[in-house]
Amino acid sequence: MHRLRSLFLPLLLWLSACTVNLAPGYDATLHGGLDAANREALSLFSALAAGSPQGHYGGIEAQYHAVIGAFGALKARAETRPEPVLGQRFAARMARFPGIAEICAGVEAGRSCAWVTPRAIAEIIETLEKMRDRHRDRGLSAGIVAALKGNYEIAIEQALTVEGALQ
Repeated sequence: MHRLRSLFLPLLLWLSACTVNLAPGYDATLHGGLDAANREALSLFSALAAGSPQGHYGGIEAQYHAVIGAFGALKARAETRPEPVLGQRFAARMARFPGIAEICAGVEAGRSCAWVTPRAIAEIIETLEKMRDRHRDRGLSAGIVAALKGNYEIAIEQALTVEGALQ
């Protein structure tokens, strides 16, 4: 019994010194980029808060392209950040449970569904593209802008929360 204890204590100390990463490492450029793009997007939403007729689309088109392009670059950066192998294995095991499988249904193979930043950014881009297309084709009402801003805020909060937590 004493021999078992003498082996257990060093093993326990060794294991406690190990760090297990289930999520990707912190990327200061990605986090800072999300902050900057968020400011640009909120500026766009503010400019359109009262609504905007179709005829005013040309005057704001460049701002749409800048914001969507910024988020597109951030999505590419987030998607190329390597995810730890242990995180992928853990996600694969957890996906076997029916409730978790439903939550993770839209996640590409080999990715953890806990890794939400690329998906959140994709939702942001989709929302901004919907707003741009609607503005170009029919104009925007204040209600539409508010609804789209609500969708945007949910997605950006997810991305910023996850990236901030990795710090």
